[in-house]
Amino acid sequence: MSTKTATMFVAIQVLLCFTLTLIQQGSCNITYIWVYNNPTIAYKTENSAMPWIRRGSGESANRRNDYTYPSGAASGYKVHTQAVVWSQARRICADEGGHLAIINSVAEANMVSEIFEKSEPIIGSAWPDFASIGFHCLFEPDVQYVTIHDQTLEKAGYNQWFPGEPFVDGTQHYGCIHKNGQLDNHRATTPFGFICELPIH
Repeated sequence: MSTKTATMFVAIQVLLCFTLTLIQQGSCNITYIWVYNNPTIAYKTENSAMPWIRRGSGESANRRNDYTYPSGAASGYKVHTQAVVWSQARRICADEGGHLAIINSVAEANMVSEIFEKSEPIIGSAWPDFASIGFHCLFEPDVQYVTIHDQTLEKAGYNQWFPGEPFVDGTQHYGCIHKNGQLDNHRATTPFGFICELPIH
């Protein structure tokens, strides 16, 4: 390759690199706002052709104002004080972008019970000191309780029951937690307050 050809080759490479840089910077100076299901949350990307999302404010994409976010926790929590049956509670949590709370440690149980203790009183339940959370024994009734993510309570990391529980009579297939952080079980038709969990991603 001659010196003249080599010089032209390098010049073309530099020109291409410079042009691509200008194009990239031009598109990166344009900010597009994409608003999804929750109208209070905006997600920013710097190029409408880019399918991924970069958060603009440094906050979690699914953080909600009506949830409590304890310092250092991986999730936010909300105590719903209007009692409903377990299946309806599960659906409401999912509609909010989360799930019925799953307790993974003693520390999390303490955190959730503290939030529960400070919440408004449960309305419409004969058991206001208990709230439905995310476990059941629907697959093997009265044999093995699992979380809504199909982990045993032991594998999930927390299995501390209220004294005398779980009560095994073939009808109490759904899980709840007492304000003291201990677990209990109840029937499908019994309305309870409930606690939703919204993981921070």
